[in-house]
Amino acid sequence: MLLDLNLGMNVGMSMSGPSHDFILGRMFEFITSDAFDDIAKEDPSGVPRDIADWITDDELLKVYAEMKYRASNCGLLS
Repeated sequence: MLLDLNLGMNVGMSMSGPSHDFILGRMFEFITSDAFDDIAKEDPSGVPRDIADWITDDELLKVYAEMKYRASNCGLLS
């Protein structure tokens, strides 16, 4: 889940730095990393995949991400 406690703690800890751009870059890093992990390292029900089963094909990652986007009704946000 994108807004889990672990992500919230990481974002909170990244709120310091030499500039606002640095802080935003760190937040972007944490959020994109968490989103990638949700798609590549977990099955659709959120159960962790074995390392050998992680999705590494870019096209397949895109398909799974689009499916998760549609299933989560994220289109309503735009």
